[in-house]
Amino acid sequence: MAVLTDAEARRMPELLKEALSPKSITLNKGEKQFQLHQISL
Repeated sequence: MAVLTDAEARRMPELLKEALSPKSITLNKGEKQFQLHQISL
C-alpha cells in the first residue's frame, strides 16, 4: 500500500485542482495520482 507523506498530502488539493482544470494537459497524470491516493486511504 502506498502511503502519502505530509508534503504529498498537503499537495493533493493542488494536484486535484490542476487535474480538474479544463485546460490541464496533466489530467491523466492527476487522475493516476488521485487513484493512488484513494488506494492508500
